[in-house]
Amino acid sequence: MQNLTIQDLKLKEIIHYLSYLSGGNPRKLGKVRLNKILWFFEGIMYIKTGKKPIGIKFIKKKYGPVSPDVDKALVELENARKLKVDNEDGNWIIKAVDIPKINYLSTEEIELLSNLYNTISSFGAKTVSTITHTKYWKMLDHGDEMNPIFVLETLSKIRKPKEDELEEIIHLRKLYDKNEIVDEIKKQLI
Repeated sequence: MQNLTIQDLKLKEIIHYLSYLSGGNPRKLGKVRLNKILWFFEGIMYIKTGKKPIGIKFIKKKYGPVSPDVDKALVELENARKLKVDNEDGNWIIKAVDIPKINYLSTEEIELLSNLYNTISSFGAKTVSTITHTKYWKMLDHGDEMNPIFVLETLSKIRKPKEDELEEIIHLRKLYDKNEIVDEIKKQLI
């Protein structure tokens, strides 16, 4: 039996919670939307707290950031009979089998996840697929690891950024324009 970290348990709890909210509707939550919500959640909480709440790695894929940890968690949740996961004509259906127990998520995290779910699930498929296709995403190669701090760039596309977010976006764009962004990412990770 493997030793699960709080972050592993939290990831499973998030997936179970979001699948419960969706009621199994693939237009509300499939793998692409799930990865987008996790990307935003990890990035926003990292910016707010300086810590990555679920600590998962994201890589650049065709439809945006994807975490390899998601598929593993889905299999484990299905094996534990918490979810039913199916693929019908290319649409992933992720349905909660029971009501999730919330043991590891804070009230603030649940509120953020609920808001992210409501926002992302309201977007059309094309918007969901391309919303994270920012300058940062475009400069990476397929399969490169992505730093969730760059949700700031995407958030600025969705809504007018707050003053402190705007300053951070301007700072990151200057670094990007001077090809110093990799050094900044390394500093963030250390």
